[in-house]
Amino acid sequence: MSAPQVIRAEGLSKSFVVGRDLLGRPTRRVRAVDDVSLSVGARETLALVGESGCGKSTLGRMVMCLIPPDHGTVEMHGQPVSHRSERDLRQVRRKAQLVFQDPYSALNPRMTAGQLIGEPLMLHDLVPRADRAARVAELMEAVGLAAPQADRYPHEFSGGQRQRIVIARALAAEPEIIVCDEPVSALDVSVQSQILNLLVDLQERLGLSYLFISHDLGVVQQMADRVAVMYLGRIVEIGTAAEVLDAPRHPYTRALVASAPVARPGKRRGSPPVEGDLPSPVAPPPGCHFHTRCPFAEDICRREVPALISGEAGGAAAACHFRDSLPPAEPPRPAATPSPALARLMTAFHAGSVP
Repeated sequence: MSAPQVIRAEGLSKSFVVGRDLLGRPTRRVRAVDDVSLSVGARETLALVGESGCGKSTLGRMVMCLIPPDHGTVEMHGQPVSHRSERDLRQVRRKAQLVFQDPYSALNPRMTAGQLIGEPLMLHDLVPRADRAARVAELMEAVGLAAPQADRYPHEFSGGQRQRIVIARALAAEPEIIVCDEPVSALDVSVQSQILNLLVDLQERLGLSYLFISHDLGVVQQMADRVAVMYLGRIVEIGTAAEVLDAPRHPYTRALVASAPVARPGKRRGSPPVEGDLPSPVAPPPGCHFHTRCPFAEDICRREVPALISGEAGGAAAACHFRDSLPPAEPPRPAATPSPALARLMTAFHAGSVP
């Protein structure tokens, strides 16, 4: 039995004006999100992946009702929320919080950590004034910060600690779903692991749902229950993390997986099966947007938009006319064997005999 849906988006589309004539009339638009549907269940992490500029962040902000869609609807627990009044949206936004990519830009430098974390408690009247300091201390401890640090300002913390403040601030609103927009991409690798482990722990303890936006498939593999792949505003593949990352069925997903580093020693992936530059989002190609870079494209790909459906054998849903007839993906291949001289040098280096 599937988990109850916390958020459901149906047919979302959003475009932005990028050019006007002398009279101020729009002449060019970017279709940032193009007829996208998805859902996030209770205690589930749905990862949204794709190249920069594919519409991931715009979609995340529409799910949070921070920007209105041109078309489509957003539902929370089955109730439409995307076209409500600002007063009604305040309660919706409390239940859907955002963790930003750059924690320093997300924090007011004139406010202390305690004030930043306590602000949602005041705005939503969640805790009596007399109990706010204690609640702030609880939230700080929940994200791995010491309560006495509440009097410090953002510039007195490290990048990882600032991201913990952002997470604590989001938790203060008692959300059901958190949109994590590249939450660890600005952090050092060692700190990334700490923040990811914190998010997993909080999900288990508090029953949170995540819409996790990232371009790092290694991070996605660690976090996601399901994965949705976007390309030029459209979802081209969606399914469980194992289905999408281990057996991709869309050529673009194959390209992303092939370009990701392989964690297994002695293995490396082949070259990504994709060529050419990303088309302009102002004038995307007709039919399948990916056909200009796809090694399997045929005439039908240039004429018709493929439906996002599962294949004959089930598995992830892919928007590709040839989802059931693509050749098997190229498996990882062994890395090149070092020469004997290089092998001896590497052995000496690891033994500490090479300065």
